[in-house]
Amino acid sequence: MISVLLNYIMAYIKVMILHTPFLYYGVHFLMRFLGKGGQYPTYRDTDLCVEAYPSSANSFLFVLLERHFKQLKIAHHTHAVASLKQAKRYGIPVIVVIRRPQDAIASRMVRFKKSLTLCLLEYIWFYRYVLNNRDNVIVLTFEDVTENPL
Repeated sequence: MISVLLNYIMAYIKVMILHTPFLYYGVHFLMRFLGKGGQYPTYRDTDLCVEAYPSSANSFLFVLLERHFKQLKIAHHTHAVASLKQAKRYGIPVIVVIRRPQDAIASRMVRFKKSLTLCLLEYIWFYRYVLNNRDNVIVLTFEDVTENPL
């Protein structure tokens, strides 16, 4: 019982960090300092923000856009609401990819060995923000991106 509660608390803390710009950017700075980068969040000079829940064709769309628009500075792979909030704050266009929850969550659990609790919380919080801010976001489905990219 204690491990289940601890798992939920840790998942909730991670989701809160991903959701809060001040916390996310602080952790991001620390991780880059430690040489553990790999995420590219939105900054004032960003041209476009491309985000999705993990395992939802984020990489595929980013590579496609990068090859066709090499001059653009694209924020991507944070999977964080914090980056979406910064894009909104700076008036930067946002593209979000959405994949069926059962497919995206199952893929994340298998590929990255994450708990169901964490995966569900991340998915719900990420797309709840997108839903509540859909006027400022272009939403593409996983199928649109992977089956008809052009």
